[in-house]
Amino acid sequence: MESSGAIRRLTIATSSNGLSESMEESQHVQSILIFMNEVSSEDFTSRWLAKYRRLKELDFEFAPLNYVPENLGSLIHLKYLSFRNTSITSLPESIGKLQNLETLNVRVRTYMEIEVPKEITKLRKLRCLLGNRMSAIAVKESLGSMASLEKMYILIVDPDGVVIREIGKLKQLRNLRLSNVMGHHSDTFSSSIN
Repeated sequence: MESSGAIRRLTIATSSNGLSESMEESQHVQSILIFMNEVSSEDFTSRWLAKYRRLKELDFEFAPLNYVPENLGSLIHLKYLSFRNTSITSLPESIGKLQNLETLNVRVRTYMEIEVPKEITKLRKLRCLLGNRMSAIAVKESLGSMASLEKMYILIVDPDGVVIREIGKLKQLRNLRLSNVMGHHSDTFSSSIN
């Protein structure tokens, strides 16, 4: 890759022997889009998180990632983060450090349940939280503090329905999809929706 100016957006569509050298030269990158299946969780940890601290957008759609490293929290400028169609099953606690994050997409390849840590409730600017099936267990008593949420799906309701009460505190919420809502949750659910 040759460039005469600062690179702001980096799209990776094919593997290349010169990729690591290109990455060394691209210190002003704010957006990375990956359209290949050769990127590994190891590359993600050792190279990108360490080198691209100014990232605002990171999209790993279809990348063969199995886990998300704890040092994800070092990307404090991120506004958009997508793990769509990857194989991750949980998010690290450091997700709570991404104070500028507005969109988080964890609609993974399998329909396995994603573990969402309670630290996600520290994301005050988060507007969209998207997943196939996200466990509400860790956030069931604090979800209501995510006041900027406008869109959230699919959240698995805890057996006691505690998270349903918290949903009632989300005044900006416009699009909501829940799973495992039981008959005994109906009164609490009606109250929260009102």
